[in-house]
Amino acid sequence: MLRLPYRWWDYAVLAIGAGIAVIELVYTIVYWSHLPSKVPTHFGVFGTPDAWGSRDHVFVLPIVTIVMYVGTLFLTRIPHYFNYPTAVTSENAPAVYALGRLLVEIITGMELPILLFVLQRGMIRAALGVQTGLGSFLILVVALLGVITIVAFIPMFLRAGRGR
Repeated sequence: MLRLPYRWWDYAVLAIGAGIAVIELVYTIVYWSHLPSKVPTHFGVFGTPDAWGSRDHVFVLPIVTIVMYVGTLFLTRIPHYFNYPTAVTSENAPAVYALGRLLVEIITGMELPILLFVLQRGMIRAALGVQTGLGSFLILVVALLGVITIVAFIPMFLRAGRGR
């Protein structure tokens, strides 16, 4: 098994993700006592609440974010198990695996925590009556970010696969 050194950008992406997870948890704790007994727990396509539950439900997303982040830390240690859009050889493995690890770090370690925090913030603000829903535009933008990231990485994988 090839051991890849972590580079500064790996640490930077993971630090951003950890920071977002902490901010989301602190934000939830700060506002929890101000929440009504029922909070929105699901939002429809247009961002309006369509299901309600106990205010304790606001801890679900921060827990999911933390579990996902910890999972990312483990997953980035085994890039040789990922699927790649190019053949992996002994010559290109270091470059391809480093890109695979960075892609996982960016999507699951940073972009998904951002999305979950945006959802969490919207859920709390809707429960407090500050806003009526999530606002579908912001959710769409954050979700598209993941797709754009994947599309941007494909040519990088193909170049790395050719040894460039």
